[in-house]
Amino acid sequence: MDVIWHQTHIQGIAVGHLRSFHELVRFLDEHTIHPVIDSVFAFEDAYRAYKKLAEGAFGKIVINIV
Repeated sequence: MDVIWHQTHIQGIAVGHLRSFHELVRFLDEHTIHPVIDSVFAFEDAYRAYKKLAEGAFGKIVINIV
């Protein structure tokens, strides 16, 4: 009943087979393909990271949680 009263939405995603993921990882390793990192932020600066994401970025925005 809690789900109904709070009108909760559940949305799933399909990302493919585990075998396909392993093949992708192997391909990336063999061809030394790495993601492009635009910026790295400390966890405390997560607000700035999301602001940078909203402004637009060339590559990935990383929030370091360690």
